[in-house]
Parts: sequence; structure tokens; C-alpha cells
Amino acid sequence: MMASVDGVTLPLVWSVVALRCYTRVHIVKAFGLDDYLMVAAMATLTRPQQVSFTMFVALGFAGLRFGVGQQSHTLDFGDMELALGFWWGCYLSYDTTMTFAKLSIAWFFARVAVRPAHKRILYAIMAVVAASGVAFFLAAALQCRPVSFFWDKSIESGQCMDNNVVIALGLLFGNLGIVTDLILTLGPMWVVSRLNMNARTKGVMMVFMAMGLVATFAVGFRLAHLKSLNGTDFLYDTTGIAVWSTVEQALAIIAGSLATVQPLVNRLRGVASRNAASADISGPASSGSPARRRDVPPSNGEIFMGGEALGADGMDSELELAEYHRQSLEHGEEGSREEHGRGEI
Repeated sequence: MMASVDGVTLPLVWSVVALRCYTRVHIVKAFGLDDYLMVAAMATLTRPQQVSFTMFVALGFAGLRFGVGQQSHTLDFGDMELALGFWWGCYLSYDTTMTFAKLSIAWFFARVAVRPAHKRILYAIMAVVAASGVAFFLAAALQCRPVSFFWDKSIESGQCMDNNVVIALGLLFGNLGIVTDLILTLGPMWVVSRLNMNARTKGVMMVFMAMGLVATFAVGFRLAHLKSLNGTDFLYDTTGIAVWSTVEQALAIIAGSLATVQPLVNRLRGVASRNAASADISGPASSGSPARRRDVPPSNGEIFMGGEALGADGMDSELELAEYHRQSLEHGEEGSREEHGRGEI
């Protein structure tokens, strides 16, 4: 089970982040801090203590090789020690991945946010995410004294934090993560719902953002398995935590990257539309009937503020998106004032 989850999520995450990087470098031409953070969440960084999802999966595979997910009576002492060491490494890599992924998502929305109040909320979320990430990292890394006692139980003077305290801390950080996930998902969805854009584009953006809710469900499933930390067979009993931690990280990275590949999707859709229009014009339209305006896709960057269509290539930069956002909000507010004025008359 764990090997299958790791084998599916890793190439999927790498593919999505690769599409994100291609879009930001070659189409949007604006590779920003949020992109660096997401790459950091996915790939192994230069210092060994700054591990990420790729390192998490690598440690997971190594742990499976030496006993993670297996019953302790089937393992020799050396393999069990190695498996526990890899499990400890996964603790830290999980925290690093989730912290970088959430910071990336929050920074992306802060970069395109228009209203100062929205920016302040996002900056506050980033501060909470960073602080909780550091706190969880230290708690996970230092739960045993000496640290090596986590995997080497032969150390006579070693001791670890009570499992009930570890579970309580896990629930605290997990529920805090759910709150930040909901704000980072529902907040932008509410803003997009008020934008004056065509329904299809709005629907696509909403679907991308809703991926964050799926990641939140994964957090809930992981929290439900935390009680297994009190089990008598640690490596076997905590399999559920390992599986849902992997799913949670993968969904967070994918959800945070899908919204950024929208310009690539729009460009591919525009190419397909132009090819279809050319085929129509060279076929029945060439017999004398003029091509209708609807048969020809709008030019790059063309935006109908009345909500009919977006350009074939969509909005290729955060600046265009922010300007579109600002104009849409102003348009909506003016319309509301006009409706209010007519109601008074």
C-alpha cells in the first residue's frame, strides 16, 4: 500500500511542478518567490536538514525496505533501528514540505491580491504557517533525548516525550493546518466568485482551488490515525499515518501548482480553437459564407469585461490578473450602486 502510494504520487507531483515551472518561465515569464517555495517543497534542497517531498518519499521507500509497515517480530534489531531512523526523517520532511507548500500558495495569492485587507490576511497566515512549521520541526526533531534514542533504544539514559503529548501536539498543529487550508482555499474562491468573468473560466479556477479542500480531507484522515502512536508495534501500527501524510503532501503541492498552469491550459486551448476555426474556414466557410465572429477565437489578451470571454491565452501574468481583479470588483461595485439607486427611485 505504502509503496504504491509513493510510486504514484512522486511522478505526479514532479510532472505538475514541471508544468508549473515551464508556464512561469516560458509563458508568464515571471518566476517568483512562490515558485521557488513550491520547488523547495518538492525537491531536495542543498542542506540535508532541509528535506522535502522527494526526500520524504525516498526515506519512505528506504523505510519500507528495512521494516516500516511490518510487524516488529519479523525484523532483526538492525533493520528495526534503520526503519525507525527513516521514520524520524519522514517526520521532518513532512513538516518542511507542508510549510513550503503553504507559504508558496499564500505568497501567490498575496502577489495577485488587490485589496490591502486581503494582503494583510495572507501575510498573517504566512507568519502563522512559518511559526508553526518551525515549532513542529523542533518538537519532532527533539522529542527524544538524545535525538538518536528515537531509533536506538539501546541507549540506557535515553528518554522520549510521552506519546500522549506527541499526539496532542500533532492534533494541535493538524487542526491549525486545517484552519489555514480552509482560509487559503475558501477565501480565494469567494474572491473569484465575485469576479466579472465568463462562467467557464471562473469554473476552471474554482475547480483548481477546490483541490485544496481535498488536501484538507487528507489532513483529517491523518489526524484520525494519530492514536496509533500509542500502539505496541510502532512501525506496523503507524502505516496509516505514513500513507495519509504522503497523500496530504502530494495534494498540497498539486493544488498549489494547478492554478499557476492556467495560462498554459489557455494557450493550448487557444491553439486548438484556432486550428478548428481554420478547418471550418477552409471547409464550408470557403464556399461563400463568411466566418462568424464566434468561429474565430479572441486575440491574445483580449478580455470582455462584460463576462463573455477571455483571451485565447488568458491572463499571462499576475499583474494582468490583479488589474482584471481590480476592474472586476470596481465594475461589480458600480453595478451594485446603480441597482441600489434604481431601488430608491
